[in-house]
Amino acid sequence: MENKKNISIIGYGNQARAWALNLKDSGYKVTIGLRSGSPSKNLATAKGFSVFDYESEPIESEICVILTPDNTHIQILERIKNPNCLFVFAHGFSVTAGNLKTLFPKTKFALLAPKAIASELRFRFETNQSLAAFYSLEFCDPKDEKSIKDLAEAIGIRNLYPTTFQEETQADLFSEQALLCSVLPYTINLAFQTLIERGYKKELAFYECFVEAKLIVDALLKVGPEAFFDFISPNALIGSEKGRLELIDNDFKQKFQKLLNDVQDPKHLQDLSSADVLNTKKSVNEFWKGQSLNKVYQELKETL
Repeated sequence: MENKKNISIIGYGNQARAWALNLKDSGYKVTIGLRSGSPSKNLATAKGFSVFDYESEPIESEICVILTPDNTHIQILERIKNPNCLFVFAHGFSVTAGNLKTLFPKTKFALLAPKAIASELRFRFETNQSLAAFYSLEFCDPKDEKSIKDLAEAIGIRNLYPTTFQEETQADLFSEQALLCSVLPYTINLAFQTLIERGYKKELAFYECFVEAKLIVDALLKVGPEAFFDFISPNALIGSEKGRLELIDNDFKQKFQKLLNDVQDPKHLQDLSSADVLNTKKSVNEFWKGQSLNKVYQELKETL
């Protein structure tokens, strides 16, 4: 990573903090762009970052990473004082759903999407563990490839794969809807609740359904699916087949296909862009606040 460039980051939320700290530790000079009066200014300066007002001060770096919520990106790009730098996005959604290349035809956009939440991005950097990301140069110059690869290395990416903004957007949305933020947490909750309602001890149900879910995923990642099913106990093996045949029927598979069809439909992207996030978050928070799984987690989290 010779000739390290100065990097500007717009925003200072969880993901932005992880990027900023990793880049700083890799020897980059990082400046944080915030709105005037942003409460994040003190948090950023406390970590030694220079802060500028992106609405009134020009971006002086050649690369600017936008790490604010997707629904803010158009407004931010409209107010940026230096549109000549390379803008990097950690997700493809806003560029794809908002047709940003059409709105800003002369602006260069690149995608660098780490496949990790913010805390994991920072942890894996600090512990020198492997991490993957996907990138796209379709809306910038081919000569920007080195800058993106250097940027990826600086935030801790070891495995970098090409994609497109649209492909990353659709795969990301599908995985969230079909598995990561739906089936995993809600099925864990349902299994836990089933045991509780039949009189099983809450501690036993918690460890069986919640804690062991992580151990299973860790094992799958470590040895792969074939070896995993080779070494689990006979009871677990027979049980897995019984559960698969009982639960994952054709109707379940068809629902996966429907979710992917919806994600591929441009109208779905527009619906997501206009969704009432605040009220949805409120209702979801109220649901989980009332779940016994959440209450038991609060009781036992210090034991994990």
